[in-house]
Amino acid sequence: MKYLSVILGFWIGLGFGANPFYPQLPKSNNTFNQDAQKFTHLLGLMVEFQYEEIDDPTTSGRGHFLDSVDITFADTTINSDSTRCDGFLVDRPPHNIAYFNSQLTAVKNYYETVSQGNVAFNIMMIDEVFQLPNSMESYAHSDTALGRLFTETMHLATETIENELTNDEINIHDVLFVVFHAGLGQDFTVPFIDPTSYDLRSAFIDDAMLVDAPTININGLNITQGILLPETQNMIYFDVIEDIYPGENYCNYQFGLTGTFTFLLGYALGLPPMFDTETGNTGIGQFGLMDVGSGNGQGVIPAPPTAWTRSKHQNFGWIETINITQDILLRDTTLYIPKRINEDVIYRIDISDDEYFLIENRNNITTLGKSIQELRDHDNDPYTQNKNWFDALVDSLFLEGNQHILIDNSTQVITKVNNYDLGLPGSGILIWHIKEPVYPFDGINNDIYARAVQLEEADGAIDIGYDSYAFFASSDPTQGTLWDFWYSGNEGYEYSNPNNDFVVFDSNSHPNSNTIEGINSNIKIKILSPIQDIMTVQISIENQQPITNLPEGSSIIGSADSTVYYSMNNLVYQATQDVNDLQLDLVYDSDNIILTFEDSIYYTTLDSIVDTSGTLIPKNNVFPMGNIEFVDSITVSENADALGDIDGDGLDEMITVNDGVLSVENVNGTSCNGFPIPDDFYGIPLVANIVEVSDNSPEIICRNGDHITILDNRGKVLQELTSIDYEADLLMVPFWENDSSVLVDGNRLIQFPFDSTYSYWMGPHSRSSHYPQSTGAHEPTDVYDEGTFSKIYNYPNPITEGRTTFRFFTPDAQTVIIKIYNVAGFNVDELFLDTLTPNEFNEIPWDASQFDSGLYFAEVKPDIGESSLIRLVIVK
Repeated sequence: MKYLSVILGFWIGLGFGANPFYPQLPKSNNTFNQDAQKFTHLLGLMVEFQYEEIDDPTTSGRGHFLDSVDITFADTTINSDSTRCDGFLVDRPPHNIAYFNSQLTAVKNYYETVSQGNVAFNIMMIDEVFQLPNSMESYAHSDTALGRLFTETMHLATETIENELTNDEINIHDVLFVVFHAGLGQDFTVPFIDPTSYDLRSAFIDDAMLVDAPTININGLNITQGILLPETQNMIYFDVIEDIYPGENYCNYQFGLTGTFTFLLGYALGLPPMFDTETGNTGIGQFGLMDVGSGNGQGVIPAPPTAWTRSKHQNFGWIETINITQDILLRDTTLYIPKRINEDVIYRIDISDDEYFLIENRNNITTLGKSIQELRDHDNDPYTQNKNWFDALVDSLFLEGNQHILIDNSTQVITKVNNYDLGLPGSGILIWHIKEPVYPFDGINNDIYARAVQLEEADGAIDIGYDSYAFFASSDPTQGTLWDFWYSGNEGYEYSNPNNDFVVFDSNSHPNSNTIEGINSNIKIKILSPIQDIMTVQISIENQQPITNLPEGSSIIGSADSTVYYSMNNLVYQATQDVNDLQLDLVYDSDNIILTFEDSIYYTTLDSIVDTSGTLIPKNNVFPMGNIEFVDSITVSENADALGDIDGDGLDEMITVNDGVLSVENVNGTSCNGFPIPDDFYGIPLVANIVEVSDNSPEIICRNGDHITILDNRGKVLQELTSIDYEADLLMVPFWENDSSVLVDGNRLIQFPFDSTYSYWMGPHSRSSHYPQSTGAHEPTDVYDEGTFSKIYNYPNPITEGRTTFRFFTPDAQTVIIKIYNVAGFNVDELFLDTLTPNEFNEIPWDASQFDSGLYFAEVKPDIGESSLIRLVIVK
């Protein structure tokens, strides 16, 4: 079930600022159709309830549609000649076929406008009011009761619908039904105060709400979805408004039906909800339709869908993004971004294989040069000064024949606003951070720490969707504020970034341009202009390593210190930093490769290597070699893709890539801290110190999807680079220039700092001679100085699957005994290991499946050093 439930703040209309009509949106577990639109006709029906001879105080109205305007005060203490509002009345009665046709027109105009004409449908109303035999209250107790209301209405109208569709030659498959019922919607309430608690919620009716209802069959098709709406959301026409709010002028308490209608119709169009579908908490605030933005402009100016929704090609396809490539970023490109209402332009910058930024310009300025709220608060123009919100809206957009708002002459329903950004809290650049979700799209923003569609709030305060302790709605930032926009002069940004001379979005700003996992994307976006129709934005890559591109069509065939060899047009070339590419006296053969050793060059077959004496030998059955057991010996490993001293203990660890998982293991098979890492890794990893060269530890460089990922020696991602050649082996060329190296990615050379002492594996076979032996420093060190037996723990703990592993580090112990005690002190199990690997982490698995839930203790006792006691918890 999908419905709209909104809580109105008690302070509405008391003069404390902008409209705070914020929907508290529903829980929803339904999936969405991948097709963007499945109907071409929107057909409305009107239904009334049993007339209430004695007014039911728990519902609004008497069960029938309002046929006239009566907004005189019911409270006898107030002058009976006065009215609740002497200004513009929203969605005024009579609520008849013409009125509901205007509501259909409003939602039709909204979608045609914000979708650039990509969403278009016909509208029609059944000219008959259907009568239910039950009271409104009888349908208010559950979602299935709402489904029953929809079903009973459709059964009453079946014959009329079939005749109408036959006469107009409309296929039932192309129709979405909207049932308008008499009464006020229970979508805007004040908890504990509203006496009309049995008004009906608006809902997108789906099959989950129809489980207890008879099947609806029209022209041979079972109807399983539709929309349920009240005749109005405007409380001003009902006495309940006086029970809830104090005051004598209720003009600013009005709310239009369009926002609710467009929101629910979004479900039928397949637009994913942007709020937390488990809790109903907002996910993007006022900045998009499928969240509290549906209530913008007090329900008559719902926000357009997010930039992600509008640009999701395979599902919605309303607008194509302009992709910013690596080459554009490297040129420090300036963008001129028009406001959405003039031209819907969305720029996309990829920051990983499934993360990217979307940039757009949104503007809520009216034709009078100010926002609606600014006109009410500060302007001296006689058209708008001190006027009610709707009067200011109408006057500012309908001024001197400049028609930017359409109001139906007969029904006075606002059927169109040319700029649906007018209800936003401010203007400027919006930067969206997208973590591409996987279809189905329900619940994509449920994880508040990893939303799929997240707004980068320019004021640096991550407020949207979090709890607020603000007393007044105007100071509540959790729905979005004007400071969330990016523009020169944004005081909110300046407060959070006092040391920045410009409004800049980069790795050091608040917020920053890192990935959700905290990886530096190196993206820098500088906002160069204040709020205006065309915003100037400069985009670049910060801290970018210098890049040299070899000629297009070239292929790497060898390397040496400071030198790359490549082939092109059947010739062989030598490239260095200081000398232009030099053609060698060699004819390229695809079966040959260049190997180097000291000052010698070998042009030989792919099946050869050069050993440590400079002798050319076959490389069959030559496996990676390194000091993986003892510093003074070289050990052969058939299980490693690369070798290197990752944990700084003087011994090489084995680095492997298998089924996308990057593993780093000691010789005894225990994993180094931070590993293994599951992802999309492939190819031969490199082990070199090129990023944080002052930390005296290597990084691991490996292909990962369409990127190159650089990780530190504990598995933290330091940097990701977009790759240009997914199939080529990675290669590190040392001493390219002074203390720098180049990382070879296809025919692109990316320059990095370089520390040879802590660099171990420089290419597919480590050395430029293809001799697969680990290089770099191998000196035993006291990595852990807490004692002779340390870092003792078990994982997982608590033990939930019946198994756990004890892990400990020892420099010199040979054996260990682990005794398990229950909480009463009885020895219940015992483990023994007599093959410890010195100067490494060691592990012992324990099968705890036979023991009951509870607290246990493990005494870990080595043959050298003191024993340790750790707590274990078994949970079943």
